[in-house]
Amino acid sequence: MTHSPRVQIWGRFAWLWAPQTLAITCRGLTTFALGVWVYEQTHSVTLFALLEVCGLLPGIVMAPLVGWAVDRLGARRAMILADAAALAAVVALEIAFVDGIASPLLVYAIITSGAFLTCLRWPAYTALVTQVAPSAQLSRAAALMQIAFAGQQVVAPAVAGVLIGVIGPGGVIAIDMASTLVALASLLLLDVRTEGIRGGDVWEDVRRAWRLIGDRGLLRLAGYIVASYLPGGLVVALATPLVLTIAGPTALGLVLASMGIGMLAGSIAASAFAKPHGGVTRLLRYDGLLVAAMLCAGFATSPVRVAIIGAVFLFGLAGIIAEEQAVWQMRIPAEAQGRVFALRHALTWASLPVSYAIAGPLADHVFVPAMSAGGALAGWLGPIMGTGPGRGIELLLICGGLAKGMVVLSGARDRKLRRLDVPA
Repeated sequence: MTHSPRVQIWGRFAWLWAPQTLAITCRGLTTFALGVWVYEQTHSVTLFALLEVCGLLPGIVMAPLVGWAVDRLGARRAMILADAAALAAVVALEIAFVDGIASPLLVYAIITSGAFLTCLRWPAYTALVTQVAPSAQLSRAAALMQIAFAGQQVVAPAVAGVLIGVIGPGGVIAIDMASTLVALASLLLLDVRTEGIRGGDVWEDVRRAWRLIGDRGLLRLAGYIVASYLPGGLVVALATPLVLTIAGPTALGLVLASMGIGMLAGSIAASAFAKPHGGVTRLLRYDGLLVAAMLCAGFATSPVRVAIIGAVFLFGLAGIIAEEQAVWQMRIPAEAQGRVFALRHALTWASLPVSYAIAGPLADHVFVPAMSAGGALAGWLGPIMGTGPGRGIELLLICGGLAKGMVVLSGARDRKLRRLDVPA
């Protein structure tokens, strides 16, 4: 029995996608365990948010070299190198916790070092998906890729919330280590040729990538995403401290799992409704959901309400990521996607470390004291929102929602941005 070329191509996509989805999901176990551990050790929103900064900033700083390396190595070899580096990082974390020498400073150092080594993964993964998925189905493939990140939110927190009390952070990290081995083995066995480009100067390649991004009109989209992610990143930075403040680690696992169901549903919806064009219009609609969720943060006074509001937020976020990625994939030639997607990552995610870095100090030193009993805003907003644990974080999220709403309205009126819906 023979299979059509399209079925064979989808088979190669599944061989790549399934182990990577498992590994990314299990990486969420480690992320959850480390976040809870750091917050319980320090009781500081700022130091918790610093963990997110350590994971993101190296990839943004290294973006020009990352793109050049992916195009020279080829997407498959670059992913193999990234997964091998990820394995080294989780092994180092495992040793630290098993030997009892783990400290927040050591965890930051390992996460930062690992991020420098593994930042090849995302541009390489995106470029490799472009090569193994059917070309007419890139929007659907981009949406399916987001299921892995939904898995981080659905499966990982619920499982890690239970496991961390049974086997501790070291046991949780061991599961991550096993899944990374599976992903690495699948890449080694993947039947696809991804030859790298020979020769060339790294900075000349970066300049060409910049010109290509500008010529295809994608700087406009990158600018919108930067402006949108700056207030939106507050949710990612503050959701865990908010739930830990009003509940505890077990409740946090269930809340994040419920929120992740929203992201899973958003990924499935984005896949089902994916079309070759019109991605910017759909992206703006999804972003409107994020605004609504953030403005409802004042009602997040219990874990159940946080879960519902967070599910709406992550439903919209999954759609935004899928639609934005598909627009880039359809407008950038495959041979240039490594360096272009690395720059895209640096451009569109540049605001997230800033958001995480300011979220902690704003919460710890401005909004939480202001909404505590006797605080500067307690007399004014206290009768409406209440005072005490969690109220300051909720107010900060509402302010972020107002800022994000202005960004979405501006994007909806931007004709040059909406022009990206027209075929290139």
